[in-house]
Amino acid sequence: MTESRLVSSFILNNLSDGISNGSFPATVILADMTGFTRLTDQAMRLGDGGAEWISSILSRSFSPFIEFIEKEGGFIAEFEGDAALAVFRGERPELLHRSQQLLEEVSKKVGEGITFSATSGSGDVQWGVSGSDGILYQLFHGASVADAFSLDYSLSSTNNWKKAVGRGSRFFPLQITGKEFGGEFRTVFPAFLSLQVSSIEQAQGFFKSVCDFTSAMDGFLNGTYLRGKRATALVVFGAPRAHESDARRCGELVTGLVKLFPSLRAGISAGSAYAGFIGSGNRCDYTVLGSRVNLASRLCGRAEEGEILVNSQYVELAQQFFKAEHGRTLHLKGFIDPQQCYRISDSVTEAGSDFRSGRFVGRAEEKKKLLDLFSSSIH
Repeated sequence: MTESRLVSSFILNNLSDGISNGSFPATVILADMTGFTRLTDQAMRLGDGGAEWISSILSRSFSPFIEFIEKEGGFIAEFEGDAALAVFRGERPELLHRSQQLLEEVSKKVGEGITFSATSGSGDVQWGVSGSDGILYQLFHGASVADAFSLDYSLSSTNNWKKAVGRGSRFFPLQITGKEFGGEFRTVFPAFLSLQVSSIEQAQGFFKSVCDFTSAMDGFLNGTYLRGKRATALVVFGAPRAHESDARRCGELVTGLVKLFPSLRAGISAGSAYAGFIGSGNRCDYTVLGSRVNLASRLCGRAEEGEILVNSQYVELAQQFFKAEHGRTLHLKGFIDPQQCYRISDSVTEAGSDFRSGRFVGRAEEKKKLLDLFSSSIH
């Protein structure tokens, strides 16, 4: 999967011309899928066949929408979970109804209880590409994006956009650009980080630190979003590459960022999720999807300033590394049963100690190869 399919041609063309930020009047369409998380949880019981089934549903669901967007002269700016944000230059009020009609037809063809909703926004779109320590990220924000999400937008800016520095910076690691369209089920540790900001510069400072910590802990920066006055990042451990110490790496990243940004809110979960591509073969993104990812997002949304909320599975894997205390029982959107959460804080181990310690998780394929080699060597 080449980076030209993972990043919009709008971004790549501007970067090729030496332009890293700007704004223009636009219409945006937000297409949001409903019912996919339930299917993902069902598919996990089917093993590899279930992952192929989920990948097929994602392709059949988004391909017609992406084709429609490109035919109308727009582009997919970004994917956010199982939603896609499309951007068109100028006023295009007729596109909302046409998008809704198309997505209704897609829902009927795909079946499986999948439905789509579509909202639109108009006004200026502001965009930019920045990064740090080898990691690039993009932002699409502004009045039109906020309008599509039914949010107010009043961030100040001095137009002092900080460009990414350093050669070899990438939006996606090589483990992703070398993959074919598809997916798999993996043990993952998604961490949602949310900070209220008052300016674009403050948001950039936050995202720069997220890039630095993600690089240091060898995680994957899965998304950066500026919605209203809230800057949010999703960092994933366990996909596309897994370490035995992913639970600890994830916790070290989040606790370190809370020290830098005391008003940061964070949610972490541990569990199985679909890790793979969403979109079509021509325009897609690599992400993690499923109830454990949704849970981390919901926990972040319910966390207080400076608080890190985690689920019980994460505590089981990370309690030897971090101080954990019983939190509270939460009724969360999308979850029938109340969810018990915990709070974690400072590390209880020395900073910089061996990251290779911890349970061997998320490495089923590697373990099978080792066992096969061992078995063949003793026969």
